[in-house]
Amino acid sequence: MMATSIAYRSHSARLNDQVSLSGRASSAYNGRKIPLGSPVQRPTNRTHKHRSITLTRATTESKDEEKPKKPAMAKKNAYAHWLANQPEELPSGEMLFTPPTDKELRSTSMKLFLQPLWKQIRWGSVLGVEVGSALSDSINTSPFSPDVTLPQLCSCLKKAAHDPRISGVYLKITPIGCGWAKLDELRRHIAYFRQSGKFCMAYMEVASEKEFYVAAACEEIYVPPSAYLSLRGVSVSGTFLRGVLEKVGVEPQIQRIGKYKSAGDQLGRDNMSKAQREVLTAIMESVYGNLTRQLAEDRSQSEGERTAEDVAGLLDEA
Repeated sequence: MMATSIAYRSHSARLNDQVSLSGRASSAYNGRKIPLGSPVQRPTNRTHKHRSITLTRATTESKDEEKPKKPAMAKKNAYAHWLANQPEELPSGEMLFTPPTDKELRSTSMKLFLQPLWKQIRWGSVLGVEVGSALSDSINTSPFSPDVTLPQLCSCLKKAAHDPRISGVYLKITPIGCGWAKLDELRRHIAYFRQSGKFCMAYMEVASEKEFYVAAACEEIYVPPSAYLSLRGVSVSGTFLRGVLEKVGVEPQIQRIGKYKSAGDQLGRDNMSKAQREVLTAIMESVYGNLTRQLAEDRSQSEGERTAEDVAGLLDEA
């Protein structure tokens, strides 16, 4: 039906061109009269509808053929290609110490020789650091602050490993109040320092699992006879205020998304839910398993072969 209509309009347009011009076509000739049957030159700005329709369809088809891929599909293919080229084993995160070359040693000796007198230290010195408190992640730039942050401590251990004037490190461990992830980062840098061949010793007077976990990464541990050492494993507890709120006449309104979203249980319950207990138990098992495994590896280097089960038995007896 569309093709018939287009052919009819095209035929009508040819007849009008042979007889006379009207409308905008006539205005193109400035109103001049043209004799009947005279050849007429068609205006250049006139276009038939059937031609425009054909061109439009062809343009649309070419756009469909050259249509680019969606960004989401391209990202998905790139991720699949990246995942296929990844090694089967993930990186362990261990830091490997590279001994300095002769050129680097000469350069370091020249820099130390040109240092001011108030910055020079004696050869064979021991770096003493007090490890304790929260071990903040921020970089403390104040020289008057007594607390040592984790970035400062890690930087000192790396520089001491390459400084020829430092012969060893002495760590005085006090009660630690940070998480286990920061302790793992500190242990990585202690292991990096020990790869340089210099000694590393720890001293503590009051210690629990976290303090002993850091001290076990050192080569030697010194504890005075009056020290207090408490190794009872890991534990977690929760505080629930529903009973207190009922006594003062407060009714909390909490919206839950899932059973494992236990942020509102502190106000909405008076005991620990099964889902929250399941989550906390899984976290404690992971932390305790990593603790016993790392302690077994550290003590095996100086006391013979030990397994995580042996360390867990010693902790149970303590």
